[in-house]
Amino acid sequence: MKVEEGLAEAMAARVADVQAPSTMGGSVRRRHRRHVIRFRVAGRPRDRRPGGGGVPWSCR
Repeated sequence: MKVEEGLAEAMAARVADVQAPSTMGGSVRRRHRRHVIRFRVAGRPRDRRPGGGGVPWSCR
């Protein structure tokens, strides 16, 4: 028997009767959404003037 097979059997025996909670999917989606929003905001250009909204002076 290979080491990998023994390890796989041991892991399968350890988690055989374990079930994920029903709220796990929602918490994973919520955490992913926070992560995406954080990096989306961090990636915005930083050269905008406060209150300018990114509109050039000639367009005002």
